[in-house]
Amino acid sequence: MPIAVKIDGEWLYVKDLRVNQRRVLTEIGELGKRAGKARAPIGRTRNVYNSIDYKVTTRRVKIGVDPKSEGWYGRLVEMGHALVKVVGTRRGRGKQRTRTVKDRRTIGHVAPHPFFFPAMESVADEFGDIAIQGASDTVEVRRYEP
Repeated sequence: MPIAVKIDGEWLYVKDLRVNQRRVLTEIGELGKRAGKARAPIGRTRNVYNSIDYKVTTRRVKIGVDPKSEGWYGRLVEMGHALVKVVGTRRGRGKQRTRTVKDRRTIGHVAPHPFFFPAMESVADEFGDIAIQGASDTVEVRRYEP
């Protein structure tokens, strides 16, 4: 439903924002997806690269790697992680052999290889430009008498 607002003696006619909002969020999602894939580690399986996607909800867009996808470990590559080895004694024979004492030892650390956050920072200005352009498309200045 369009509305009219009076600012500084001039009436602004505002079109329906919801129609334009989804288009703007989809544009931002596509741009973020392209930027993330441009810097993503390819690797042998391309799991992280193929898992980068976006999801548009009513008021926001989420860009990233889905934790339930095959590229779930993208967060570990981005932030780095500890190398942990599970050490324990075993009891029993054959199939009854079970680990009785579980001890997790950190045996090293994998350095972070940031790719996603720098990609989003590099296109942050473009995100803002798309949002401003989308908002200006919904506002038009014209004579409107309520």
